[in-house]
Amino acid sequence: MLRYLYSVFIIICLVSNNKVFSQSISLLFHKKAVLMGCDFSFTIEAKDSLIAEKFFVKAIDEVNRIERLISSWDEITLTAKINLQAGISKVKVNQEYIALLEYSNLVSRLTDGAFDITYASKTSCNYQDIVLDKYDATVFLPKKGMRIEFGAIGKGYAADCVYRLWQDLGVSKGIIDASGDLFVWGYNSSDPWRIAITNPFDISTHFGLVSLSKGAVVTSGDYRNYKWVNGYRESHIIDPKKHKALTDIASVTVFAPTAQLADALATAISVMGVDIGIHRVEQLDGVEAICIDRKGNFYKSSGIGLD
Repeated sequence: MLRYLYSVFIIICLVSNNKVFSQSISLLFHKKAVLMGCDFSFTIEAKDSLIAEKFFVKAIDEVNRIERLISSWDEITLTAKINLQAGISKVKVNQEYIALLEYSNLVSRLTDGAFDITYASKTSCNYQDIVLDKYDATVFLPKKGMRIEFGAIGKGYAADCVYRLWQDLGVSKGIIDASGDLFVWGYNSSDPWRIAITNPFDISTHFGLVSLSKGAVVTSGDYRNYKWVNGYRESHIIDPKKHKALTDIASVTVFAPTAQLADALATAISVMGVDIGIHRVEQLDGVEAICIDRKGNFYKSSGIGLD
C-alpha cells in the first residue's frame, strides 16, 4: 500500500470552479453552535438568511433533544437513569431509545465487540449483558457498576437526525458537521462536495481530496484528544475488551451511508487495528476507510479514490 507521513482531519472545501456560492437563486448559509459539549457547524442552501435561520434553530433544537435523550452526565436523561439503576431495576424507555440500543448492539456484533457501549463500566461485562425488552420498552443493566455510554455513536446519530429533519423540511443540500462527524448531501453548485484529507501533524496541509455528493465522513484519532502516559501517547479511544487506551493508530476516517454507522465504525476500526479493520470494511456495502498508524503508514480500502 501507499505510505505517507499523514493522518486525517476533515475540512470542507466549499469551492466549485473557483466559486464559493451557488449561482442559482439560493445561497449557502452557515451557522456554528456549541452542542453536546462540542463545536457543531451547519451549512444549508436557502433563499434568504431568515429562512436559513429557521432551519438552523430547528437543527439546534434537535441536537439538544438528542443530548437530553442519550447523555450520561445529566441525571434526568434515560441513560443516566439506566446507569443509576444498574444491578437494581429495569428502566422504562421510549422506542427511539430502543432502536438506538439495538443498532449499537448490531454494530457490536458486526465488529466482534470492538464497538461496545458498555466500555466505561466498572465491572466485567459487555454489550451482550444488556437486558433489552423492546415489547415492554425497558432496559436493565444486571450488574452493579455497569454503564452504557453513547459517546462513540451519539454525535453521528445527532447528525443523522438533523439530516432527516431537514429532508422533511425540503432542504435540498447541506453539510452537518458534528465536531468532525460529517454528513453531506446535494451538490456544491454542480459538483460534489470536496472533502480534504489533512495531515494532523501539520493541519495546514493535506494530501488528497475525496468527492462526495451524499453520505457521512467521520474521523477518530489521537491527534486532538490524547495524553502522555509513561512516554506513550494514549488516545481517548478505549479498547473495551482490554480496558486500555489505544497507542498505535493515529487516525481512522470512515465513509458510510449514515453518520451513526461511520461514527461507530471509526472507533471500532481504531480498536481492531488496520489489517482487521480494513478487511471488515471491504465486506460492507457503501463503506470505505482510511487508516494511518502512529508510524505514519497510510492504508485505505479499495473503493477510496483521492484527487
